[in-house]
Amino acid sequence: MKPLYLFLLAVVGLVHSLGRAADQPNIIVIIADDLGYADLAFLDHAPDDVKHLGTPGFDRLAATGTYFANAYGASPICSPSRAGLITGRYQQRWGNYWYGEGGLPADEVTLPETLKKAGYRTAKYGKTHLNGGPKEFPTQHGFDEFLGFMHHTWDYIRLSEKDVAAHQAREGFTGDFGCQIQGPLLRASKPDMSQEEATPTSYEDSFTTRIFTDEAVSYIHEADKQQPFYLHVSHNAVHMPTYIVERSWAARTGARYVEWDRTADKWTFPYWDPDTETHQVFHKKWGHMGEIDIEGRRCYLANLLALDHSISRILDALEETDLRRDTLVVFVSDNGGTINTYSDNTPLNGWKYMFGEGGIRIPYLVSMPGTLPEGEIDHEALVSTMDIYPTALELAGIERPQNLDGKSLLPVLNGDHDTHHDHLVWAKNRDSWVIRQGDWKLTNKVGWSHRDFQVAENGDVSEAAETYHYSGDPQLFNLRADIGETTNLIEQHPEKAAELKALYAQWDGQMPGPCTNKGVPKPKRSTTTKTKKLTHPKVVERAFTISATVDIDYHCSGVICAHGGRRSGYALYLEKGVPYFRLNNAEKGQVIKAQTALPYGKSEITLSIAKASWTMKIDGIEVGSSSTGGLLSKQPSEGLSIGYDHIENSPQSIVGEWKDEQHLDGRVRSLKVN
Repeated sequence: MKPLYLFLLAVVGLVHSLGRAADQPNIIVIIADDLGYADLAFLDHAPDDVKHLGTPGFDRLAATGTYFANAYGASPICSPSRAGLITGRYQQRWGNYWYGEGGLPADEVTLPETLKKAGYRTAKYGKTHLNGGPKEFPTQHGFDEFLGFMHHTWDYIRLSEKDVAAHQAREGFTGDFGCQIQGPLLRASKPDMSQEEATPTSYEDSFTTRIFTDEAVSYIHEADKQQPFYLHVSHNAVHMPTYIVERSWAARTGARYVEWDRTADKWTFPYWDPDTETHQVFHKKWGHMGEIDIEGRRCYLANLLALDHSISRILDALEETDLRRDTLVVFVSDNGGTINTYSDNTPLNGWKYMFGEGGIRIPYLVSMPGTLPEGEIDHEALVSTMDIYPTALELAGIERPQNLDGKSLLPVLNGDHDTHHDHLVWAKNRDSWVIRQGDWKLTNKVGWSHRDFQVAENGDVSEAAETYHYSGDPQLFNLRADIGETTNLIEQHPEKAAELKALYAQWDGQMPGPCTNKGVPKPKRSTTTKTKKLTHPKVVERAFTISATVDIDYHCSGVICAHGGRRSGYALYLEKGVPYFRLNNAEKGQVIKAQTALPYGKSEITLSIAKASWTMKIDGIEVGSSSTGGLLSKQPSEGLSIGYDHIENSPQSIVGEWKDEQHLDGRVRSLKVN
């Protein structure tokens, strides 16, 4: 790194002593949503399509700053990760581990709050998703103004109350948009406003990436040069629904563009029509790769280029107002790129939602020309989005709170890597976690499976030959030698695994475990309680259907239901999230496997067993079938158990090859056999 850092910082301080103090720079934090680790053209490992299209905004920021190659979000999903960023602390300290947990408590002090107390103006434009809590709304945790939305996702172009009304007028609309949320954005124009006081603001013929950028550019041009500002630009790009694109950016990548007509009698993909299917079915198909979108990569790239153009416009505004050298600009993604939008995390293993490097390692750029190093790539420092908070405070000469887990990047930018993180921890709950220390990474119960994709030279997407899988077994990797996490070294280095496990235990001992957004500890999710009285549905020599509603994690395993044993019986079960159905008839077993894993959360599985065929569906979509199922020739002697496989007298009463009751690590909400 450049050794002139301290000298330059002192010089800048002297130069600006006649005006606004140099120890109070403007600060802009720009957050992308689910950006692929490789999807920036200046990187050597960027894919050919990104290099061909170019990302001049990202490239320009990199040329005037430092790119951190060992940078991480605080979580592989957005809500906890964003909570860690804005507080500079492990969000698990107040129980914010996963979706819907922890929230933002009243006693957590955010970066905008601290800067505001030091005289900064503050503004936020874009997404806010912090799992609720008493301070979730931006103007209640330190921002003077806000324009954006309060959910994990939002439509890119349907931003009018008229769009909401058009859906509500459909006979099939039940009052819930699910993941197809759209309509007016919320505007709050003064501090301490509640969400209920914010003004819904409709837009016609616009685009969220453009709107948030327009607001940021106007804010910069209207800034009082005698008062520093903190600007937080939190894009929904490139989060789903990337299959919805804006016309001009679709033209740049050759992506599919379908004109939105709210008055049409019927809407077709990429738009959801409540009269055609439920929002759950639509989302499972297009938001979770239930169906492969041949245009998916080109649509993702269209939204990526729009995001990159936003960076260029913000940098232009800073230069036009002569504020570029007075402004710290930080760009990060909240977590890794997601498989469901066809992002590229090369050379990492994994995706958003999981704890492989592809889920937690992120693009991370820090730039302040004339004060901080330019055109550098740091391959050594282990850095986190939690570090943005203390970095901003040190650069501004503001005393940092003592409880921060983040560390200032300024010493690292000066080449002193020994001052930074010895280790970092990520946890989904107390049993599912990873830890990195130096080159080493240990995983525990973080298995994940998902349908995979491949991209042809012409940009078309198709299904990969094999399902993507990340092991749930304990794994130890040396990331310097094996960034793709291909070789588990836990047997060769048991002492290092034990050391890291002990280090995790120390960290976990400081945490309360998952909590509600009111700070109440959540009970550990257990298997379905055993039924006191087993039922005996009649299934001998007859067709029947199993209908189950389950609530699971991605890597969940165990039995959903089992009836009978190895001589005569059947079971519906999961292995690392993938549904299987097994039927034993006269001691001969046959199994069918779903073509895809269940997504996180609630799903409906239906098994239809007929004489000549079996059919498996997830949320109404067929995911597996067999033409040789047959019917049970003998009524199972053991009763139907839900959430496990009941052991009655001996292991012979168990349907599968497992040796115990195989309790489901999840919840069976309902189950019928008829």
